Amino acid sequence: MRRKIFKAILFIIFFINIYGVNNYEKFEESYVEIRCGQLKDGFFPIKFDTENEEVYVGLKSLFYFLELYDVEVNLNNLTVMYNVLGENKKIKLKPEECFEADDELYVSTDILKSKFKFKNISFDYTMLGLRLVPEFILPYEEREKGKVERLRLRAKKELEKKKDFIKMPRRFITPGFSEPLPLKITL
Repeated sequence: MRRKIFKAILFIIFFINIYGVNNYEKFEESYVEIRCGQLKDGFFPIKFDTENEEVYVGLKSLFYFLELYDVEVNLNNLTVMYNVLGENKKIKLKPEECFEADDELYVSTDILKSKFKFKNISFDYTMLGLRLVPEFILPYEEREKGKVERLRLRAKKELEKKKDFIKMPRRFITPGFSEPLPLKITL
């Protein structure tokens, strides 16, 4: 009896892994608020599987939101190529890990977390909010880092200018002029 139950469970797990995303035509399209660091969009499109309470995110939309504009999504080969700060990434997805709808490749948040290197992805069902924490540096973070570095260098340069200026200490008794010097005015 236990062997039959074990075989049935094994068959179900195998069946789910082979055929993956089913009935994606019935998924509801919804708009949520997405946040990633300081980036925020209050009208981000997702697909929502109400039966399994699973969120599916379009990859092109996500990468454009993250300001990673150099992304190529091949719907035929199920490959995603993008560039993060000079490092080229190429990810091959399996047919059971994604689905194609509206010229967009959708993946679940679990696949997004594991294959696309996100530390944390959370979805708040009550507030319809999606929060992402990537393992890589985003372009806006690199820009902020550059601004801070420029400010630091500017402050260092100002400090060096102040060091070059010689300041004489004030003395209690100083030599002075007893009479004012005559001014010469010519007309």
